Amino acid sequence: MESGVIKALNTLYNQEYGLNFNYSFDDNGTFVVNITLLDDLPFITKNVLKSGIYTNLKESLKYFPKNVYKNVNEYLNSKLVGSKIIFNGEEIDYNFKYESENLISCITSFEESLVEPIVSNTNVYELSSPTAHDYTYDIQKSSDSENYYINVLMSPERMTFIYGIKQYYVDEKRIRDFCDNSEYAKEEDVTYEECTSWFVQYFNNSALQGEQETTQSNQFYNCLDSIGIDSNNPNSLYYGYYFQVWFYITSIGNIEVNHPYEFRTSGTYPGMVQFIEYFN
Repeated sequence: MESGVIKALNTLYNQEYGLNFNYSFDDNGTFVVNITLLDDLPFITKNVLKSGIYTNLKESLKYFPKNVYKNVNEYLNSKLVGSKIIFNGEEIDYNFKYESENLISCITSFEESLVEPIVSNTNVYELSSPTAHDYTYDIQKSSDSENYYINVLMSPERMTFIYGIKQYYVDEKRIRDFCDNSEYAKEEDVTYEECTSWFVQYFNNSALQGEQETTQSNQFYNCLDSIGIDSNNPNSLYYGYYFQVWFYITSIGNIEVNHPYEFRTSGTYPGMVQFIEYFN
């Protein structure tokens, strides 16, 4: 039965998703899959390839009697766990990642778009803890079995937000003006650090709530669509695999806190509204 499954795989599922698959068992009984790139696919990791192999394996088993399906399925699934994947002639490990020139171009265009202000679309509510970094912006990229993350750490001097129907911007000079001269800040004895934390908390919370429909991220997703990364198509190698963009505000001035991503669950800071009214 095992050899029959291998034959079915190599006959029926040897060319899928722009890849050429060749399945076999080596002398040690290890399930070996030789994969060759046929098309210039945008993005490949070991987990993405394993997902494609598993789908092919599952499809091949439908040609076998139902009474042996379960046993063969469990056996080959166990083989897949310890399998050897050889991609374009080289065995790959868990950390393997391939990014095509097209994908790199999408990411580069996204990074270049960050010279424009990032607008938060949320209302002023549920604020949380400030962070302590001092860049204009910095991109951190990582990936796991289901997601490719792009975390953008940004300086709030470039941040704008919408309150009511009007757009406002935040920078260090404006905050110092409000803290030094507004009646509210004087009456409440508000410090510059407290003023700063309102905005850092607000933008960070926007990121956590997932309310980041920005022009920059939408253009990036459109670019991914154009090069063939389709997370919603069951016939795609990237089905269920998502690229996620997160924007994090990182500092106004230099706030010292213990942990840059330590968020509280709730809080209200009316001083933000006072800030808006002051500049109106």
